[in-house]
Amino acid sequence: MLSRGRIRSLAALLTASLLGACAGQTGKLRTATIDGDLGEWRGGVASIATADDVYFRFSPGEVCNLQANDETTRLVFDLDNDPATGDRLDGPPDVGTLGVDMEILMSPPLTAIDPGAAQHIISRRIQRGQPASPFVGGLTVLTHVNGVTSRYKHSAAGFIASPTYADDMFEARLDRHAPGFRGTGLQRAGTARGIVLVTDAAGRVIRYSDPIEFVLPEMGPARLARPALPAQPEGTIRVMSMNVLRGKPLENPEPFARIIAAVKPDVILLQEADDMTDDSLKAWLNGYVGPLPGKQDWAEGVQGLAGAAGTWDASARPDLGVAIA
Repeated sequence: MLSRGRIRSLAALLTASLLGACAGQTGKLRTATIDGDLGEWRGGVASIATADDVYFRFSPGEVCNLQANDETTRLVFDLDNDPATGDRLDGPPDVGTLGVDMEILMSPPLTAIDPGAAQHIISRRIQRGQPASPFVGGLTVLTHVNGVTSRYKHSAAGFIASPTYADDMFEARLDRHAPGFRGTGLQRAGTARGIVLVTDAAGRVIRYSDPIEFVLPEMGPARLARPALPAQPEGTIRVMSMNVLRGKPLENPEPFARIIAAVKPDVILLQEADDMTDDSLKAWLNGYVGPLPGKQDWAEGVQGLAGAAGTWDASARPDLGVAIA
């Protein structure tokens, strides 16, 4: 049965444009740093839409870890403000007025992700003796364009959210240039609408926000990010933590190798290193990354690692999906 419980903190989920906030707000916030610190969101501002990104804060209505929950938090958008386009969802009456162009599902049901990935997750849970669950950790992005529903990972949609621990209020960013948003309306200028839904395993709405409107300015040309890493002080060790998306470096090595080469870590801690063994990870690192300039050989001082000079060594636990190199 549909719950009428509204999310108290979301009367205006996305209400501010680049030029200002809604009535009574200062509109001084022009961008946000997605770091889990919501102290910069002052004066009632709930969103900032720029030529490149949309930043917003939202709440699932209770304390939870967005990407490891037994409910799905869904950010639902009608990006062209046209109920005749996109998909139609069941739920509270306000949802029926939206032509849903895009959804962001955090802790999605297994039925919402790629069937092959879902089967892999089920098999891995059985192998590790983990309890069954209709949900999966992480998030997935759905777009509904011209009658076709497409799935994207968060990286293809330019979506990040923080904090990554349990809380009742979060901030997030959408990259308007992301390839996953083409045709959805996010790249146009004009009014868009949205709503936040929290659904159970059967897709029934158990909490929801008021519907909202927000304004997208003209989109600017795509700009390359130029992140600068701080210099590594002498006598220190640079440790890199890396989620490798269920062993994807073995299937698609180049992007992961480029990131490692740019960061130049001394130690890499890998999560979701599924199906990686000591030998396969060692061969991958030495074959695709190779020696990193300016790095010292110190593996002999680490238990379980004893690589030769100028080479990577690795220790993997494929049963747990973790590794160190």
